[in-house]
Order: sequence, then structure tokens, then C-alpha cells
Amino acid sequence: FDKRIQTLDIQSSRIPTEEKKELVIDLYNKWRVRNFSQFFKTTLGLRARAEQLLREKTNDALRAEIGRRRLNDVVSTERDSIMERVSKEVSVSAQTLGIEVVDARVVMIELPRE
Repeated sequence: FDKRIQTLDIQSSRIPTEEKKELVIDLYNKWRVRNFSQFFKTTLGLRARAEQLLREKTNDALRAEIGRRRLNDVVSTERDSIMERVSKEVSVSAQTLGIEVVDARVVMIELPRE
């Protein structure tokens, strides 16, 4: 298994805020295999499977954090706090996959075209 840091781009998720206004959010994770036996047990050693599971965990954590906040808070005052909490939560839940999440960052936040 490759133990170098990998990058997982997570494209354009539509996520509703507390007031039910949707945002389009792109983000990425930096991760690496930390526990090789656990990684193999949970993913069968398949990077694509690991990335899919990590993508789901990240989207779940991001949806939970964004869903608790108003639109104004997400795009201005609490962006760093949101990503810090998402990164911590994903890092803890990714341990069950044998993965260490090194970093999670928002690349872009937009309103939907409509």
C-alpha cells in the first residue's frame, strides 16, 4: 500500500443551510493509510473504495456542520471553524478505515445558478 499523502477532491456537493438555502461546495481531503491491516479489512486494499468511503464521511460531516448555520455565517465568519470541526470529525471516523486525515479544506463556496 502507498503510505504517502493522497489528495481526494470532492466536487460540487449541494448542501442546505439552517434556513434551507443551498450552497454548492467543493472541497478536498489530504489523507494517508495509517493502519495497513485495518485498511485492507475495510477496503480490500482498493484505493477507490477507500476514497468513496472517505467521500461519504466527509460529506456527512460537512452537511451536519453547514446545516446548523445560517448562510451568512458559512460564507464569512465561521468558515475556518466549520472546516476545523469537519476535519476533526472525519479524522476520527476515518480511523475505522485505517486512514489518517491530514487536512480538509473548502476550495469554493457558491450559490446554485438558479
